Formats: sequence, C-alpha cells, structure tokens
Amino acid sequence: MRYLRPGVLLAVLAVFIAACGAAADTPTTATTPSPVSGGISTTDTSLGTILVDGDGMTLYGFTDDPDNTSTCYEDCASKWPPVPGSVRPGDGLDASVFTTTQRDDGTSQLVAGTRPLYTYVDDEAPGDVNGQGRGDVWFVVAPDGALIDAEAETPSTAPSEQTATGEGLGEPVLTDSQGLTLYYFRKDEPGKSNCNEPCSDTWPPVPADEQINTSALDRSRLGSVTRDDGTEQLAYDDLPLYLFVDDVAPGDVNGQGVGNAWFAVAVDGSEIAPQRGVRIGSTDAGDVLIDPEGFTLYVSDNDAKGTSNCNDPCSDTWRPVPGDTPIDTSVQQDQFDAVPREDGSEQLALDGQPLYLFVDDVNPGDANGEGSGDVWFPVPADDVKTADEGDSVTVGHTDLGPTLVDGDGKTLYAFTSDAFVDQAEGQSNCNDLCAAAWPHVPGDVAVDGSVVTGQTRTITRRDGSAQLAIGKWPLYTSSRDPEPGDINGHGSSGAWFAVAPDGSLYE
Repeated sequence: MRYLRPGVLLAVLAVFIAACGAAADTPTTATTPSPVSGGISTTDTSLGTILVDGDGMTLYGFTDDPDNTSTCYEDCASKWPPVPGSVRPGDGLDASVFTTTQRDDGTSQLVAGTRPLYTYVDDEAPGDVNGQGRGDVWFVVAPDGALIDAEAETPSTAPSEQTATGEGLGEPVLTDSQGLTLYYFRKDEPGKSNCNEPCSDTWPPVPADEQINTSALDRSRLGSVTRDDGTEQLAYDDLPLYLFVDDVAPGDVNGQGVGNAWFAVAVDGSEIAPQRGVRIGSTDAGDVLIDPEGFTLYVSDNDAKGTSNCNDPCSDTWRPVPGDTPIDTSVQQDQFDAVPREDGSEQLALDGQPLYLFVDDVNPGDANGEGSGDVWFPVPADDVKTADEGDSVTVGHTDLGPTLVDGDGKTLYAFTSDAFVDQAEGQSNCNDLCAAAWPHVPGDVAVDGSVVTGQTRTITRRDGSAQLAIGKWPLYTSSRDPEPGDINGHGSSGAWFAVAPDGSLYE
C-alpha cells in the first residue's frame, strides 16, 4: 500500500478546505448544470439555429412523446438513440431549458423544454438533418427547446417524402423512413396479410413501429395487423403495408402493378390504381382500340406487316404511336410489339401492324380519320384479343389420353420438384428463367367444371401473383409446345409431366 508524504497530504487538505468554503458560499442546483466539454451546443442550418451534440450531430424531438416522457424504445430507439441525461448544455445555452427524464430501463435522458432529445442513425455527418419531418413526428430542436416544424425547408440530402421516380406513375407515393415506396396487396383482407413465406421474401412486411414518411397521412387511421408468424405489421385502414425487394433507392416504384396485384400507396393512403394503357374503348367509330388517353388508334392499308410506310410528311398528320406506350391489363400483352421506323424510333404495332393517331382527333373518342383516303381505319374491337379470351382450363385429347389444356388448347403440366406442405397447400419452385420456359397458369382463369374432375384452387407465387393448381400440383404450360395438343414438355428433365382431368400425372 502507498502513502502520501506529510507535505503532500497537507497541500491536499488545504485544497479540500478551500473547495468546501467555496461550495458553502455558492450552492448549485440540478437546474443549473455547469458546461462540460463535448456537451450540447448549436449550429446554423437552412432550418435555422438548432441543437447539436458534442460531435455536431443534429438533435431531434418526437411529437408523440408526452411532456418530459420518452415513448421511443426497442426498434425505435435503435433508429433514434436517446441523448444520455449526463450530457450537459455548453456555453451560450440557457441551462434552465435542460432537465432529464428517467426512461423505462432506468437510464436518464436529456430533455430540452418538455422534449426528450434524440439523435438519428441516418445522419452520417455533422450538419445532416435527414431525420427532419420523418413520419411528420420527428423534428429538429431550437435552442429554447421548441421543435422546428415540417414547414421549414428540408435539405435535399433527406429522402423526399413525396418523390416517385417510377416512369408513368403520375403521383407521389407513401414511403417508409428510408424513403422506400410502400405497397398494398390486393389479395389481402382487412386485418389480415395473405403474403407469407415465400411471398414475404419478395414483399417484406413493414414493421408496426416503422415511422411513415408523409405529412398528408391521417395518422389516426394507422394501425397494425398480426401476421401468421405472430409479428406485427403496419397497416392503414386495416390494410397491411409492404416494401418491394427490388426497390433499392428512394422513389423507386418497381413493384407497381406486379402480378396485377401489387400497387403503390398514395401519400393520402389510397391505392394508386393501375395505369390505363392501350385498350378497347367506345368512340365515334364504335368500340375500337384506343390509346391511354382515350384517342382512337388507326392502321393503314399502305403498310406492310412489321413496316411503316408513313414517314415525313405523312407522319405529321398520322402520328406514330411510340413503341413503349403502356398496354392495359384488359387486353393480351403478347399481341403487341414494336416495329422500327426509318428515323430509328420504334412504333407500337398490333400483330405487326403499325398503329397511329390522327392529328385532327382533338378529343378522346373522336374518329375523324375513319376511312381517310380509303386506307386509314380504326382497329375494331373484334381484332383485339382481350385478357379473358381463352382463359379457361378444360380437357383436351393428346397422345397420352384426356389431358388438361388451357383455352388455346395448350397442354398443362406439373413440376414434380415443386415443394408441398400437404395435399391442400402447394408452392411453386419454378421462377425466373424456369418461369420463362414454363409459364404458370394465372390463378384467376376459369375452369370448366363439367369436365375437370380434380379440385382446383389458387396458390401465391414468390412474386405475389396467383397461380392455378389442381389437387397438389401448380399448373404450367410449356414453351416447347407451339401448337394445341403438343406434349413436347412431357417427361422433360424427368420432372415435368402432363396432367389428367382428375389432377393425377401421366408418367
């Protein structure tokens, strides 16, 4: 054990006595903490003068916190770390503004005015204010403890709460705290998610405690639903909310319209309906093909299949329809393609026949170009295949015997590598490149119950779309079968087999 020498001990006692005397003359209180190095200070930003911690990182208040009480725990606290109560205001700040509150875990948290203080994990450098306005509940803090509200200008480094860069979406979308688009699943029911594994690998459920990034949302309509695995999922009007795995940046809307079942959510909580495209519509010429805005589409008898013979100055009057014009889900997509023009652009075509608009059609539904020059005519509805044409599973006859076929007479197959939980519930393991070779039968096709004897139902694929199944087998067609009655896919890789009317497989 070491001892102080007498001289040193006397010096220490003298310092101690002097300190006690000074304390007696100048008492301190908890409301006037002394400044410490690395404490709270201020900085000037485009939002005004705001509080920052000792590292210059922005401090925030949470409007859902009652006065002097923190309600941000667990996942919330991992995104919004509480400022410890041991941190003190620095020079130039009114120390009486700052107090502390005790958190549920027994730790203390610094309070400015009545607001417990937090930092934000996505602020990477001093001066970042990426948390400003998050969910319309997180705001930077002024030196007097007041929150600087959402009306202040937010720097462009923060994800925009009303930005959707997906081509043609046409309106802002609801996002999570990272700026990623949120979606509804049309096959969900109020209060229940029907997207579980493997669907949820592609469409991750939004956790119930996620901070929604919008100021237009009626927050009283936010709630949660309990998923099949027991976790809680954020919901709006009892409809579960999801992300899409292929949206990698704020504003991406790659999930819009996938499987005709997934749709982005507008900032007011409404579903963003599928975009209208080229479709059949009523015009002065009757029911004909129209463009997304409702204008009549024409073909020319002077064109050859796959080739437009209407160039300058003809194209000034008969405007070519761009090759990337969207096609409505009410008509079959594969009857449309794009043909090259002399100027290098591409023009939309129906079964190879180039499509045009007429310059003198000034309103949707006009058909002023009908019969022009005896070569220009609208496309009648009878020449366009609708989405429900041929969508009926029935029984055909192949070399194997009675076999399930689709409405075009194409043989239907099962994939023995599909995994099954039991006889009543199936799963497709044919995705991506496999699905290109073996297109799945959509879940909404009709079934001719007078000849199909097996029990049919639908399953949910990995991308969330529906697939028709019979018994325990999801159903497919084969790209190897160009003609009705072909069975070129039968026995392929020892895993693909034609299906009999009762759901059994030919082997």
